[in-house]
Amino acid sequence: MQHNMLDIQDLTIEFKTENGLFPAVNDINLSIKQGEIMCIVGESGSGKTITSLSIMQILPSIANVSSGEIWFKEQNLLALNKKEMSGIRGNSVSMIFQDAMSSLDPLFTCGHQIVETIRTHKKDVTKEQALEKAKELLKKVGIAHPDTIVNAYPYELSGGMCQRVMIAMALSCEPKLLIADEPTTALDVTVQSQILKLLKQIRKDFNTSIMFITHDLGVVAEIADRVAVMYAGRIVEEGDVKSIFNNPQHPYTEGLLKSIPKLNVKSERFYSIKGSVPSITEMPVGCKFNPRCSKAFANCFKKEPPAFNVGEHRKVRCWLMDDERMNDSGE
Repeated sequence: MQHNMLDIQDLTIEFKTENGLFPAVNDINLSIKQGEIMCIVGESGSGKTITSLSIMQILPSIANVSSGEIWFKEQNLLALNKKEMSGIRGNSVSMIFQDAMSSLDPLFTCGHQIVETIRTHKKDVTKEQALEKAKELLKKVGIAHPDTIVNAYPYELSGGMCQRVMIAMALSCEPKLLIADEPTTALDVTVQSQILKLLKQIRKDFNTSIMFITHDLGVVAEIADRVAVMYAGRIVEEGDVKSIFNNPQHPYTEGLLKSIPKLNVKSERFYSIKGSVPSITEMPVGCKFNPRCSKAFANCFKKEPPAFNVGEHRKVRCWLMDDERMNDSGE
């Protein structure tokens, strides 16, 4: 039986605000198998990044995990102390951040930063060995002249180049789980495509599990095995990439798919979902998507829907699923 690399169970993360505590991530369940690429998709403010920061245990000071467990292999990460967690962070679990330029230290060369990362986690490695490994990693991430790049400062490189350096750094300890938070957002389409190809190659070479966070379903189509769609702190739909694209069940997922620009269709206007993700302090009663949903009916404004199982490994948090079941059973 294949064990999950990551298991998030009933996770709720609250934010402290002037008006009290409010959940930013609400009772989510998510698993990632070994060697699987799981995409978490949703607009800004849906809780994707906060979920990933809770795995690394680098939440901002206003955020706090109020319930749930995060299992990485056999360990509940939330039960570990700081020292135990720092042994896992950057070692078994690595993260690539959204903006590589600001994540790299401008005062040190790229080589120095990779070497330091390697030596922090592998104490018996000499500086020379770590530098060789750094060059090897830079080559692996498609950098043609690693000898030059190890001596370069981040500000001397392009955004795409910095992103590759960040990926090399994240891979330096051969992590079992790689979290990539919008790693292609600031890059042009060609570089974006190269980075996605690179991540797929990494999965193939190291059997690494990847949690890929994005707001762009176009990217998801290119890289994901499975998809979890997040909205207002909840997972509203989950399934394998084919069934999500071919047969989206949640009105929010449908809206996101309709929003992907199509090259060969001459359309007057781009489609976009009306309104925006509600603030955590002003969540609507019932289904959180109801103010923006064209299919909402009475039930949607009263009570939040549970996650209905609709077929194998497919979950949808929408009252429409309940309605269809009642019709199917002749009620």
